Amino acid sequence: METKLERLTESVSNDILSRAGISDETAEKLKRLYEEAPELRGTVDEDIKVKITSGRGSGEVDKTTCWVTIKGNFEIKEPGNGTWTITAKDGAKTVFNRSGLKKGEKVDFSYKTDFKLNLKVEAVWSEGGDTTLEAHIHATY
Repeated sequence: METKLERLTESVSNDILSRAGISDETAEKLKRLYEEAPELRGTVDEDIKVKITSGRGSGEVDKTTCWVTIKGNFEIKEPGNGTWTITAKDGAKTVFNRSGLKKGEKVDFSYKTDFKLNLKVEAVWSEGGDTTLEAHIHATY
């Protein structure tokens, strides 16, 4: 038996979809996309550079990702001295948080996105100076 809360949330959901111009058919496709978490068989290999000032640096990415799972690894290429703390967050959710990382270490990650990915990555260098963090990211989705 449906509760009042279930009926209310269904009504609100339908109202939002209607106001956004999303048909019932499209809403059902989005629901299946979320539940099935498709593996799209894409691969990304990318070298990145982050400017580090006084031992800290950051970068941000906003993308529509539609609930895909992203798996891969992250490897620091330069500089060779010191250690790193790397934190990646999608809004309030922690995607990745590791300390003591050194050049050449590969660190695995896996994360299921929401409809949108609002990723912010922060890097802290133990040496505390100015440099450029060079890293390689390999990811599949």
